[in-house]
Amino acid sequence: MEIIDPRLVEEASKLPSAVLLLSAAVGPVFWVLGWRIHRGLFVAAATVAGGVYGLVHGPALGLYSGAAALLLSLSIGGLALALLRIGTFVTVGALVALGLSRLGDGYLEKDSLRWVQVTAFLGGGLLSLVCYRFLVIALTSFVGAFLLLLGGLAFAHRQGEADAIALAAERPAIIAASFVALGVLGTAGQYFAERRRGATAAEPKRDPAKALPRDASKAKGSKAAA
Repeated sequence: MEIIDPRLVEEASKLPSAVLLLSAAVGPVFWVLGWRIHRGLFVAAATVAGGVYGLVHGPALGLYSGAAALLLSLSIGGLALALLRIGTFVTVGALVALGLSRLGDGYLEKDSLRWVQVTAFLGGGLLSLVCYRFLVIALTSFVGAFLLLLGGLAFAHRQGEADAIALAAERPAIIAASFVALGVLGTAGQYFAERRRGATAAEPKRDPAKALPRDASKAKGSKAAA
C-alpha cells in the first residue's frame, strides 16, 4: 500500500525549496508537540477557513468580501473550541473510513464497500470520543511523520540528491515502514511525556508559608537537644 503517492512527491518537488523545508520542519513540531498545540492549531485553521470562505462567497451572502471574511473568521474562530470534539469525530471517522476502503478496494463489491465506509466512519468517530487524548496524540504524530517524509522526499528530488519518485513508486514498503515507525515513535513519546507532565502537575507543592514555622520549630528542637 502506498502511503505517499509518487505523483504527490513529483508535484511537491515543484514547490519552492523554502516551502519544502518548512513542511519538513513543521512535521517534527506536530510529531513532538501535537497534543499541546492542537487546540491552537484547530482555532487557527478554523479562523483561516472562515476568512477564506467569506472572501470567496461574501457577495453571495449580501456582504462585502472583506466584511464577510472578518465576520466569518471571528465567528468560526470563536466557535472552534466548542466544535473541536465534532471536528475530531469527523476527522478520525473519515481517516478510518478511508483506510478501510483502500484496504477493501478490489476485494469488496461497491455496495458492500459503501457499508464498510459508513460503519468505519461512525465507529471511528465514536472511538474518538472515548479515546480523545490518545487519538489526538496519534493523529498529530502520524501527520507530522507524513509531512516530514513528504517534505524530505520532495526536497531530495528537487535537489537531485536522490530519485525520490522512483523510491516511492518501486519501494512503497520502505516508505510505509518509515511512516509507521515514525508515527508510533512519536505517539509513544508524546503519550508518556504527557503522562509524566500530568503526574508532575498532580504532585502536592510545598507551601513556603506553612513550611517556615515547621522548619523553625525543628531547628529549635535540635538546639534544645544539643
